[in-house]
Amino acid sequence: MPSTDPIGFAGNPSPAFELADTYDELTQRPPTPSIPGAYGPPVSVLPREKTQFCVRTFKEWPSMWLKGGKAPFIHFKSYVHGIPRQLQDAYAACAIYSTLSPANSSIGFSIIETKANDLLLSPNSSVQDLLASLQSLIIFQIIRLFDGDIRQRALAEDVDPILELWTNTLQQQAQHFLPGLEPTSADVPAASAAWRTWIFAESCRRTILMSYMIRSVYSIVKSGYCTHEPDISSLSFTAQSGLWAASSAWQWGQAWVEKKRLWISQMDFAALLREAGVGDIEELGLVMLVTYIGETTLNDWLTRKKREREGMVEPE
Repeated sequence: MPSTDPIGFAGNPSPAFELADTYDELTQRPPTPSIPGAYGPPVSVLPREKTQFCVRTFKEWPSMWLKGGKAPFIHFKSYVHGIPRQLQDAYAACAIYSTLSPANSSIGFSIIETKANDLLLSPNSSVQDLLASLQSLIIFQIIRLFDGDIRQRALAEDVDPILELWTNTLQQQAQHFLPGLEPTSADVPAASAAWRTWIFAESCRRTILMSYMIRSVYSIVKSGYCTHEPDISSLSFTAQSGLWAASSAWQWGQAWVEKKRLWISQMDFAALLREAGVGDIEELGLVMLVTYIGETTLNDWLTRKKREREGMVEPE
């Protein structure tokens, strides 16, 4: 059944216990037996199908980055002058994780644990360093929070305050980069500087969003509820695949001029659903669409868009 909730999050805390029971098999531990009281932060839940989709998708992203050099929050042109050490270690952890077996998991996780601990000592002397560190930490959290190794999950939970601190600091330090940025002109060859600035800004927006999503989804998996829905719903990003996937300033400039930019302002997807076509929405946009409107509703929308493209139905 399609979700009737336009947001995807529900403010009523009562289903949280049912949801936590459903996800007990994922966490291999009992759910937290209580929910924050009336004077604590507002709590939200996600339907089981949406949470399962997020977990499955997030677990694929370390491998995607390992094999393809990019992920929905790590742009493959971000570090053309050299990969920061913290991202090198996260990349190595992805490679180690991809080879784990019952015979070598003890050694593999020991190395991953060491690299994760080293990351916490990163100096983060610039906003660029902080972005790289936060991207690396998200990769480590995906690997360790959603794996069946109880020790690694517990260690990753202990790191959550650092994840929160770095996320808040990046939001503060990169504040002037975060609004949507327009090129100074439509002259495509002159778009190189604008493209570099856009890559950094969009990477910040997506990394901050992923930090909140990882924390929220894991909280729902573990305890049946989360408290970060207002934080997520206040964020914005660009969902246009042609912009995020562009491999050159020229290609990016062409996409900027010729395509709908699909700027998602504070998780309002109304314009995207009107303007986007099949293939326009990149992966993070699809994840957030599933989170906010549901997988069934999204599939219905994609089917209609394909039929519109083939001339089988009139455009809405």
